[in-house]
Amino acid sequence: MINNFFKLLYKPEAKQVFNPWFEVDEMIEGAPVLEALLQAFDFKKIIALGNKAEACLRTIGIKTEKVRHPAMGGAELFREQFLKIVKG
Repeated sequence: MINNFFKLLYKPEAKQVFNPWFEVDEMIEGAPVLEALLQAFDFKKIIALGNKAEACLRTIGIKTEKVRHPAMGGAELFREQFLKIVKG
């Protein structure tokens, strides 16, 4: 299962949608929803996609295995790390 916990905002002047970084209070506010999701399913592993995701989840007490975000030239390392985690 892949689930993104992010907010999308629209910038009318730029005619684009972007996803800004969470503030700490927003992470704490969303924690019960994420915890309920984690309890509802029998996840074997939780993989954080990049440093920001890992830091966000760590802030609310969720342990993860982190992989390199594939953006900005990280796709090859992402694939290697992801496959290593999934294959165990």
